[in-house]
Amino acid sequence: MKEPVLIAGASGKIGRVIAKKLASMGRNLILQCNRNCDILKEVEKLSLKSKTYIVKHDFLSEGIDTFVNKVKAIMKRPPGTVIISVGVYDDTEFTESTQQNVLSVLTINLAVHVRIIEALATWMSVEGGTIVVLTDVTPLRGPDVYCGLKPSLPYLAASAGVHALIRSAPSRLPGNVHVVGIALGWVEGDHIPRKLRACIEESVPAGRAIPVQDVVNVVLSIAEMAEFLNGEIIEVTGGL
Repeated sequence: MKEPVLIAGASGKIGRVIAKKLASMGRNLILQCNRNCDILKEVEKLSLKSKTYIVKHDFLSEGIDTFVNKVKAIMKRPPGTVIISVGVYDDTEFTESTQQNVLSVLTINLAVHVRIIEALATWMSVEGGTIVVLTDVTPLRGPDVYCGLKPSLPYLAASAGVHALIRSAPSRLPGNVHVVGIALGWVEGDHIPRKLRACIEESVPAGRAIPVQDVVNVVLSIAEMAEFLNGEIIEVTGGL
């Protein structure tokens, strides 16, 4: 894994665990966050032998290119590894959907991924690098794969778009910039209510949601060997 490492969505459940792990390994980090930036201060405390830059940025109100410009202003060299862990679940009913809702979901769940990859690829090609995209399995398993959930049409469209982006990236990007997707099943967390947890236990062959630390281990392992997985989407679902 090449340094520095940029994590978009670093204050999220998975993003911040990845950030803490990399900080403890002495990696130089650029961490994007929006609302819960204070939670990343614990990452700074672990960065005793490295540098951690926290970039507060709202993609909806500030745009995507502005974020890339912020990163370029901080770092003289391009990130060697980019981890995109940006996304918001949406289950708005078809009859209740609004134009603003559709645009918000598509922006956060798709446009951010497209533009970050487009904008950073040429810069990263100076030394080569890897982009790891965290996504879900709805484009692979269908809209009912997550029992108890009913994702909205914009959410499904965005997920399918991300998968298409990952698979087509090798033919569009510089040859030394590799893109790999990780399609996640249920990931463990306190946010899962009791009824839904029972549903997970019944539907996932492993009998439980995936521990966050296991997801982190997969992300870091894939980032190390992405040259041989370029354009691939790896499923981490517990057999879902």
